[in-house]
Amino acid sequence: MTEPDATSRSVSATDSLPPVEPPNFGFIVQLFVVPAVIVGIIVVVWLGFNWLAQMGGDSSSYVRALEHDNPARWQAAVNLANALQKPNSRLRKDEKLAQDLSGVLTSALTTEPKPSLGRDVDSEITLRVYLCRALGKFEVPTGLDALLAAATTERNETERPVRRAALEAIAQLVDQTPAGVALSGDKLLATLDKCSADGDAGIRGRAAYALGVLSGETGSTERSVALLDRLLADPSADVRYNAATGLARHGHVEAVPVLAEMLDPARVQGLDTEPTPAAQSRKQTIIAANALKAADKMAAAGKVAELEPLRPAIEALAKSASDAGVRDFARKLAEKFAETAEAPAGK
Repeated sequence: MTEPDATSRSVSATDSLPPVEPPNFGFIVQLFVVPAVIVGIIVVVWLGFNWLAQMGGDSSSYVRALEHDNPARWQAAVNLANALQKPNSRLRKDEKLAQDLSGVLTSALTTEPKPSLGRDVDSEITLRVYLCRALGKFEVPTGLDALLAAATTERNETERPVRRAALEAIAQLVDQTPAGVALSGDKLLATLDKCSADGDAGIRGRAAYALGVLSGETGSTERSVALLDRLLADPSADVRYNAATGLARHGHVEAVPVLAEMLDPARVQGLDTEPTPAAQSRKQTIIAANALKAADKMAAAGKVAELEPLRPAIEALAKSASDAGVRDFARKLAEKFAETAEAPAGK
C-alpha cells in the first residue's frame, strides 16, 4: 500500500492554529496604555473647561482674561455671559466685577478702532459690544457711567453697534436696578436726550426704549415723558412705537393714537425693514403684542376709558390675529372693556 499524500491527509484543529505566544510589550501598550492616555487627555481637557466655566468663584479671573487679546479672552467672555444669565447669579450684584468690567470698557473706548493699529477692528468692536451687554446684566448701577460713555462715543461708523448695545444695556440696567438706588439721573437723561436726536434711527429707537423704562424713582419722569412725547412724531416707525409704549408705561394718553396704529394690521409701519415676508410677519406680531401690553398697563392704571379708541382694533385682533398669543391677550383686553362698559348698569 502507498502512503496517502500530504493533500489527502486530514488536518487537525491544532495544526490549523498558530502557536500561542505570550503578548509582547508593544501589544500591551497598544491595548491598554494608549487608550488610557487618550481618556486621560479628554478628562484633563474637560476638567479645564469645567474650571473655566466655574471661574466665577474668582471674578477677577474673568477680567484678567478679557484684558488680553488672545483666544482665552473669548472663552472667558462665554463663561461670564453664561454665569450672568443665571437668574440668581451672585455676580449680578458684584460691584467689584462691574467696576472692573467698566474699566476694561472705558480703556477700550479711548482708542479709535482702525486697521492701521495692527488690530482686528471687528474683534475690538465685538469686545466692546460684549462688555456693554455684560454690564447690562448687573443689578447694581456701577457700570452706568461707562455705558453712558459708550452710548455717545462714535468717531467712525464702526463704533455705532457699540452705541446701540450700550443703549440697550442702559435700559436693561435701569429696569433691573432696585427702586431707590441712585442712577445719576441728570447725566443719564442728558445722554438719552442727545441720543434721541441722533441721525441714526436705530440709536433714536433704543434711546426711546430706554426713556420709557425710566421709573419715577429716578426723579426724572417728567423730563423723560417730555422727550418721549417729542418722539411720537419721529419719521421712523420703530422710534414712534418705542416712544408710545414708553409713554403708556407712565399711563400717558398721548400714546393712544400711535398704539392704535400699532394694533391695526392695515396701518402698522416699519415692516419693510425686514428682509423676508416671514420676518415681516414676526415683527408685526411683536409690534401688536407690545401695543397690547402697553394698553394693558394703562388699563391697570385705571385708564380704560381713555383707551376706547383702541377698542375696535383690539376686538378685531381677538378674532383674527394669526398669532395665538396675540389673540388671547386681545381677548382678555376686550373683556376688560366689556366689564367697564357694564359696570355702571350693575350699580
